[in-house]
Amino acid sequence: MQAEQHPAAQPTTASAAPEGTMDFDQLTGRTLPRDDPWQQILRKRHDLKRRKQPSTSKQPFTSRTAPAPRLPETDYKVIFRPRSGLRISDWHDRQITQSIQRASRIPEHVFFARVTIQPQAAQNFIVASTPDEACVEALRNITTLQLGATTYEVVAYLKNIPGTVRGVIHGIDQGTTQDQLHTIIATTGPRIISARMLGASSSVVITFEGLHVPFYVKAYGMLTRCRPYRQTIQCCSVCGQLGHRQDVCPNPDTPVCAQCHVKNPADDHECVPTCKLCGLDHPTASRDCRKKLRPPPPPIRVRERGLTSHATTGYSSTHQQRQAPRTAQPLRPVSPHVSWSAVATVPPTASDQFPPLRACTKSPPTDPKYSKLEKENAQLREKLAENTKKFALLEEHIAQLRAQIQPSTQPPQEIIATTQTTESAPLPAVLSPQETIPTNPTTESAPIPAVVSPMFEDLKRYIHGLLSDLNAKIQAVDSRVAALEITQRKKRVAALEITKRKKRKKPKEGSRPHPTGRTVPLKDDGDAPFLSA
Repeated sequence: MQAEQHPAAQPTTASAAPEGTMDFDQLTGRTLPRDDPWQQILRKRHDLKRRKQPSTSKQPFTSRTAPAPRLPETDYKVIFRPRSGLRISDWHDRQITQSIQRASRIPEHVFFARVTIQPQAAQNFIVASTPDEACVEALRNITTLQLGATTYEVVAYLKNIPGTVRGVIHGIDQGTTQDQLHTIIATTGPRIISARMLGASSSVVITFEGLHVPFYVKAYGMLTRCRPYRQTIQCCSVCGQLGHRQDVCPNPDTPVCAQCHVKNPADDHECVPTCKLCGLDHPTASRDCRKKLRPPPPPIRVRERGLTSHATTGYSSTHQQRQAPRTAQPLRPVSPHVSWSAVATVPPTASDQFPPLRACTKSPPTDPKYSKLEKENAQLREKLAENTKKFALLEEHIAQLRAQIQPSTQPPQEIIATTQTTESAPLPAVLSPQETIPTNPTTESAPIPAVVSPMFEDLKRYIHGLLSDLNAKIQAVDSRVAALEITQRKKRVAALEITKRKKRKKPKEGSRPHPTGRTVPLKDDGDAPFLSA
């Protein structure tokens, strides 16, 4: 006995269904999907392409190592690349961290709190992340790391920070140091933050401030084309592994053919180049490989990342003056009207049709506040001149008194006797009534040094105080006068703008309006008298 099939298992097929109908489920009534001819063609083409594409890996990826945690994007990143056969995977992370701390000479409590070390065993380099600029300078000066009883040479450089962009130029002499690069390379556009040689090649990677790479850079006094830097997938020609270059190879004792990747190759072996990235018949990561360069991030993501970094990170005074790119700002609708604030704040350019501003004439001021300030300024200047003259006279008088005191050889007892019989000289306004100046009848007002010195010192202080007060008042008046001049200039610019608009709206005599908005002069026709009327 055959099992009875459920009606739901027998939907109407495309072959049994008449034309113009659709397949559906008899139990639920839902329409069943049916491929159109163009969908079937695209699916077959996709399957055929996948069959023809060779497999890039002979063995499946079976690593269970968890990916490293992401470091803060706002931190500075210092990269350490070994130079003398250092294999990062042979050492524990704690040993590497302690070695970097000893080489940087940063105190332990500061280093462990502000610096994060993350070794990258696959690519054979070390990343140090820190938000502190002082720690960055100490880390960049590291040239050697001591691990165990061996000292390894390393190269430390600063990775691009948020709000920056990198470019690359070619044709620089190999072995050029960073100090020489700062002398050789210059630019008139964005500021250069750092520059370094790209391995053992003649290319230089330059880090610029901002989000745009300049089109040209001056190198050796000549304009050199600068292109945006794109990271490449590195392949070592010594051991044949991906992720590092041959100058930092951790396995220099395991030679591999750079073309066919055969270990310990013979001199007469048959070499067939095979790329590890795309599987085609060319050397790995050569110029012909389409997968050599890593794709750059989308422009929108770059702009958003730059804008957020400006809002969240704090840099030195050179970094605080960064500006957002012009494309990231919202576009305003173009309007023929100009706001008064824009007219007052934006300086006129060569493209503006405003007449040039003339120099300020010596016409009498119309504003009463302006005239009052001018009067006060003139009075203060007169007082300052008078006090300056008085100060000069007092200095001359002090010099005369000192000259009279020095040749005086009279004993102190005679001086005291003479002071009791002589009359006291008139007091200046600075001294109190209790203080008197003894005089000598033989000489003109020869005072005692112990009394004269404090008196004139007080007088000097009083006069200096008056002069400083007058200077402060004059500066305040000058600033107010400058503010009034700026206000008058802005009013004049606004009046010129209004006059210009009126001239645009008013058509010339003997012209008629044009559908495009222009004015067309009328023809002088003697047979049409009504036109002149």
